[in-house]
Amino acid sequence: MFERIYPTDGPLVGGTFVTILAATNIGDGSDVTLVSLGGHQTEIVEQSEKLLIVKTAEASPSFDRIPLTLIVESTSFGKSIMTEAFTYYARMFLRIICLLIPPAAVFTVTPSDGPSAGGTAVTLTSDSETPFGGDTRLIEVLICNQPAVIVHDSQHEIIVVTSPEQTASVEPCDVTVRSERYGETNKLAAFTYNIRMFHL
Repeated sequence: MFERIYPTDGPLVGGTFVTILAATNIGDGSDVTLVSLGGHQTEIVEQSEKLLIVKTAEASPSFDRIPLTLIVESTSFGKSIMTEAFTYYARMFLRIICLLIPPAAVFTVTPSDGPSAGGTAVTLTSDSETPFGGDTRLIEVLICNQPAVIVHDSQHEIIVVTSPEQTASVEPCDVTVRSERYGETNKLAAFTYNIRMFHL
């Protein structure tokens, strides 16, 4: 049923954007009513027939490093379950790693713009020998402060698909890569959403 969940872990304080990809339909695009991780109900940010983006809720310390079950419920397809899908960890663990390991490399963004409706495949490429994907334990990629769908990541390349733009801004905005190993790396004013113009 489920093809991939990404990332597979996040801090106990919650707030991690998680992308869930399914091999078959898990909803009709709007009727997923519940997504939970180990009994913690998440906030549904975006949904389609085979894709969900959710934001994790806060969990108690008793859930630290315990693999949790993913449950998705929809009106049209009922309940879908994936065991050992996600693990919470204490934030201190992430902070220690970020302090001990140097920041990630500078990266390029191609293309640098796309339609406000979303759906643009964007490639992020590391400019140096320092990796920022692969075994760095990538957490999320934000474009204009919105979570992008991660479809591929390797040591020096990450490919994402943009989400629909929410603010109707035509100004260039930042691209942010967050990984457990390197923390947060930003490319300032790296992408612009193009507002579609209609002509009569």
